Order: sequence, then structure tokens, then C-alpha cells
Amino acid sequence: MNMIILVHGWNVSDWRSTVGQLRKPFRELGCKVEMLNYGYWPHTWQATKFNPSVALRLSKRVKHWQDKGYNVDVVGHSNGVAIAYIATKEHGMKVDTLVAINPALKANLNPSKRSNLVQVWHNDGDRAVILGKWLRWLTGWTRKARPWGEMGNEGYTGKDKNVVNFNCSKDFSIKADGHSAVFEAPENDFYLKAIALYCLQKKKRVK
Repeated sequence: MNMIILVHGWNVSDWRSTVGQLRKPFRELGCKVEMLNYGYWPHTWQATKFNPSVALRLSKRVKHWQDKGYNVDVVGHSNGVAIAYIATKEHGMKVDTLVAINPALKANLNPSKRSNLVQVWHNDGDRAVILGKWLRWLTGWTRKARPWGEMGNEGYTGKDKNVVNFNCSKDFSIKADGHSAVFEAPENDFYLKAIALYCLQKKKRVK
């Protein structure tokens, strides 16, 4: 059986309005779904402070379900992808598929080097991650805790073969432009189902 762990973004007062909407399409496809909720952070410094501890929690939940025999996929939005990156880099997290929706992560960083497949959903209208790029601090410990960048706008620009890009501005007949656009009506009626289906089918290109 598949276990899906959802990880919301920073500065989200209600995760049910973003990645939480994916619970229904994944459950309709026969998956168990769990939300890793780390609460509402109104200030950017809180991501720097708390991302590492949330990443440790995520890695432990992944291992918990893998030890029970589940195939585990992680779906992160924005800062949730940065958390998954830290969980991989610092705690060796490996999942079947990481779905990275508008990642707040440097474009050349592989969100999950150890995972079998990483699907990056991005679009040309994501301005929030460009701002996040300039919020990235320069000292070593903050860079480790918050490697924010422009991947949500540019997609993954590195060379690792386990990462594929889906540009919601160009690759689909229904366009979604903006940091949380795939979760907003009317586009969400298409994208929520597509994200869940692409994850489970391990899609590596748009058909």
C-alpha cells in the first residue's frame, strides 16, 4: 500500500487550503494519507530556526511507515520541499517519489537525491520564490536550515536524472501561474487529480 505524507509551506495558516486538498484525490486512488503539520510561522526567521527539527520529524515518519511495509511518497509545497531536502541531506530520508510543488529551494539543488523520482511542479508566474531567493541568508547555519531559492519559478536546473520538471505555465492545456495556483479554483479541479495520478504512475513526462 502507498502512504502519502503531505508537508505544507511556511506562513500557511490553514494547510487544508493548499496541500491538504490532495488528501481526497490520493485517497480516491487507494492511498493512506498523513499530514505533517508544523504550524503557522508568520516570520521568516522561524523557518531558519525550526526547519531542521521538522525535517527530522519527517524523516522519522517516513521510516515509521517504511518499517510497516508501506511504499512512501512525500508531497511538499514551497518550504515543505526545503524541509524534505534537509531530511534527505541530513537524515538520509529516501522515498519512492517526492512531489515538489512550487519549491522554495535553490533551482540547482536536487530536492531529494536519494529518492527514486522527484517531480517538480513549477510555473513562470511564481514570484514568491524569487523573493525567497533574496531572503536567503549567507551564513553557513542559516543556509543549511533555509536553502530558499527560485525553483518554483524556474524548475530544477541541475543534471541529476531522477528529477523531472512539469511547467504548469506551458506543459498543460490548463495553465496555473502563481505560488499556490495549483490549489486555487478553477485550476485546482484539474491539478489536484493530475498531481496525485502523476505521483502514483511515476510519470516522467507530460502526455
